[in-house]
Amino acid sequence: MAKIELLKTDLQKFNVTDAVIANYSREFMPLKINGLDDKEGLKQVHDARMVIVKKRTEVEKVRKELKADALEYGRQVDGEAKRITGLLEPIENHLDSEEQKIKDEENRIKAEKEATQQKIYENRIEVLLHYGMVFTDSSYVLNEITISTLDLKTMEDEKFDFAVGLVENEFNIIEAKKAETERARKADEERLAKVAEDQRIEAERLAKIQKEQEEKENEIKLAQMRIDNENARIAKEKQDKIDAENRAKELEQAKKEAAEKALKDAELKRKADEEKRIADELTAQKEKERAESLRPDKEKLIAFASLINSVSIPVIKTKDAKLILQIAVDKMKSASDELTKQANLLK
Repeated sequence: MAKIELLKTDLQKFNVTDAVIANYSREFMPLKINGLDDKEGLKQVHDARMVIVKKRTEVEKVRKELKADALEYGRQVDGEAKRITGLLEPIENHLDSEEQKIKDEENRIKAEKEATQQKIYENRIEVLLHYGMVFTDSSYVLNEITISTLDLKTMEDEKFDFAVGLVENEFNIIEAKKAETERARKADEERLAKVAEDQRIEAERLAKIQKEQEEKENEIKLAQMRIDNENARIAKEKQDKIDAENRAKELEQAKKEAAEKALKDAELKRKADEEKRIADELTAQKEKERAESLRPDKEKLIAFASLINSVSIPVIKTKDAKLILQIAVDKMKSASDELTKQANLLK
């Protein structure tokens, strides 16, 4: 019983009663922060959260001190601390949530501001590039005008607009010079083109005159050439006629001599061929008779049958003659077949 009383006494060391917590709840839970401009609301929420944090820290400190005496004592201390913490946590979470809303809103606004500044920076670069500025060594340059990237990010709109006015004026001067140069170049081209055209027309005129003169000279030469050719043709015809007459006489004499020689040569050749033919026939006949005498009767009969088959058949036009010829041919073939058959039976 004494221990319980002692425990109750020790638990009072937490110095945070339910009534105090209820009071905190009534006082702090209604607190709100009405936007970024509500500095007073932010201060109240922050201060209230610090009070709760302080109380929770004190409770944790007392818990550790009381728990050190005994396990049972510690469990009761932990339970009481947990109970009190459980009552404090909703208040702390509420206050922390309110503060976090402001932090999130501040971060969002910061990100939007950075994005807006980046967009402004990119737009400014686009404007400078439009007016012909070139990026060189962390700066944008156009002749004597130089704008650093740092200035481009930080300068006020009025200052940037003034700088753009200078750049635009310089750009217009450059463009005007380019346009003047281009006009001068085109004027030179037109002048040179006109000179070239005049020269071309004059050259064509001189070429036409020269061509007409050459055509006249060519006509005169051609007429003279025709006369010369006609004279040459007439002279050639006369000479050709004389040459032709002479060649005709010579050819006639040559033909006569050649004909006489050909007759003599032909007669001599005929006599020689006839003598050779007779000699060849005698030789062939003798050779045939000799071969025939040496060949067996069976072969002779078969050769004779083959000779019958090889007889050349004349071309006959009339029907009766064709019939007679066909009968004779059939008999000859039959005789040849029979002769071959009988010959093959010989030994």
